[in-house]
Amino acid sequence: MHNDVVEAQHQSFVIFIRNYWLGGIKKFPDWGMDELTQSPIKLMPGGGGLNSALILGGLQQACGSGSVELHSLIGYDKFGDVVRNRVHGTRVSLIYTEEAARRVSTGICVCFSGGEEGKMDRAFITYRGAMAAFNGDDLDIDQLQRVSHVHIAGYYNFPKMWSALCSIVPALKKKNITVSCNPQWDASEEWRGLADLYNDLDYLIMNEDEAFQLTRQAKLGDALEKFHSQGLKMAIVCTAN
Repeated sequence: MHNDVVEAQHQSFVIFIRNYWLGGIKKFPDWGMDELTQSPIKLMPGGGGLNSALILGGLQQACGSGSVELHSLIGYDKFGDVVRNRVHGTRVSLIYTEEAARRVSTGICVCFSGGEEGKMDRAFITYRGAMAAFNGDDLDIDQLQRVSHVHIAGYYNFPKMWSALCSIVPALKKKNITVSCNPQWDASEEWRGLADLYNDLDYLIMNEDEAFQLTRQAKLGDALEKFHSQGLKMAIVCTAN
């Protein structure tokens, strides 16, 4: 990336932050039983928005210019400290309201990865915590409107933000700010609400399973056509192949 391009871009992420307990297993244990893993169990700060912001911040650090803002909500607890420590010293600024942070607990997710040979996959157990309370009042809209790009990561993990986004995203577009979104898996499996943003999104980034669920289609080509018919400009689908 050219240096002048980075200088012209001040990115912002509205994100779902969560910590991960990571463990590799071959099968889930039955109730009352124990299953051993050969992989160490790790606590890692994560979430697609946090990871993307850190990668972009690293590129900006290498170029010597640019900055990233993470607008989110984490609590004043040991899991929130993991996130704060992770972004310390980077080009990523973590932005949240102090008052709200004192009322919530940081979200955490247990991630199981593993399976049999040739059938590797992941599964999650999530406590949304702060993200369940994250809403439009927690955002500095004026600050958001001074950036060049906004990425909404983990849409389905902060349902109290949905109504606010229906007015925030069109307002960003009027300021010529590009907007992208990653849906994340919808634990309710209802997959509602996101289509209301399609006309104003520049990019929707997802995996195949999310694309199929959002469109209720079984083939990727049909899913992409459905997105187009609903007004989405660009669908980016990450595949395993």
